Amino acid sequence: MRGCASQVWLVSEPGDGPDPVLNFRGDSDAHIVRGLVAIVLSIYSGKRASEIAKLDALDTFKGIGMI
Repeated sequence: MRGCASQVWLVSEPGDGPDPVLNFRGDSDAHIVRGLVAIVLSIYSGKRASEIAKLDALDTFKGIGMI
C-alpha cells in the first residue's frame, strides 16, 4: 500500500476436503496494525471456506464500532 511503512506477515494453513477449515496466522511490526491483523484473523481463521465466502468483514467492523 502506497505510503504504508508497516509490514504484515500472513500464513494460511488450508485443511483437507471440498470445504476445508482454513487457519491463518499473522503478525506485524507495528502495534496498531498487529491489532488490526488480530481482529481480521479472529473473523476468518478456524472457519470453513464456505463460511468465509459468506462473511462481510465491513459488517463486522461496523458491528464493533470500527467504522
